[in-house]
Amino acid sequence: MVVMSAAHGSDPLRGIPLEALRGFEAAARLLNFTRAAEELHLTQSAVSREIRSLEERLGTRLFERAKGGLRLTRAGLDLRDDVAAALATMRRGIERVTGPASRRSFVVVTNRSMLSDWLWARVADYTNRHPDIDLRLAPAPRTGTAGAQRGLEDIDSTDMDIGIRLLSRATADGRWERLMVEYVFPCCASALAEDGPRAIRTLDDLAHHTLFELDDGMPALDANWPVWCERAGVAPVSAAVWKRVPDWALIFALAAQGKGVCMGRIPSVSDRLRQGVLVAPVPEVTLSTRAWYLVQSTRSRNDPHASAFVDWLREEARREEAFAREFLAGKRVIGD
Repeated sequence: MVVMSAAHGSDPLRGIPLEALRGFEAAARLLNFTRAAEELHLTQSAVSREIRSLEERLGTRLFERAKGGLRLTRAGLDLRDDVAAALATMRRGIERVTGPASRRSFVVVTNRSMLSDWLWARVADYTNRHPDIDLRLAPAPRTGTAGAQRGLEDIDSTDMDIGIRLLSRATADGRWERLMVEYVFPCCASALAEDGPRAIRTLDDLAHHTLFELDDGMPALDANWPVWCERAGVAPVSAAVWKRVPDWALIFALAAQGKGVCMGRIPSVSDRLRQGVLVAPVPEVTLSTRAWYLVQSTRSRNDPHASAFVDWLREEARREEAFAREFLAGKRVIGD
């Protein structure tokens, strides 16, 4: 690819088509050009061209292909949340201009792993039953960032109508409605767990395997290996190889392919557990210090369409909690 200079005057937006930003936002959210094209009602080649032109304009690559599929480069990771927020702001402004009669849409914001690994698979049920509703899903800023805090403290000043947020139970209980708790545990593909002499039955067996660790430049959370071991009261685990990956969706995909062992998180990996794509080979499970909470704007509380979605979401959360109880049977839950 020919890399062009990014210096085009004082306005960094000069020369960047809106369609290129829309294509990037969809592809960055879905990590799939074909699905992004379907969402935008374009061809896959058209989305690829838009992203290629954006990369040339910026002078850097935004995506790269790996064995686990498409993933964002560091520049792409830096850009995605700002572009998503800017597009949401423009949509909101246009909706205000066109008048309240057209207001049959709302924005649901959640963490990227929850969006791609849990909500996306379920939301088709809701939209099929409510075809008149334009439901927009958007990734939330990483927990602990200024953008994430603003979405909690002053949600009415943001473009978010409904948030499904992973928050500290110590500070969020009693302030926001808790939807689901989070459980954390080592998990991998069943073939890897049962791999003859390298079979995984105890934490010591992990020393023969590749372990995936989230590394996105932010402080470690409960699902990082060192933090998990400390909370579980066990010695730090050893690994044949450590692989640090900047995105949870990619970590889960690589683990499902049998490439190594990751920290599984219910509800994010629940569907893969149900399908047998991932298994929890050791009995230790920690109850996370964080849980999933419902955060609503004032406008969504007064919107019957948003209220109907919240009722549906609560029912899905109850189903997830029932699955978690079934999964935990026979496990050693630490921190309960």
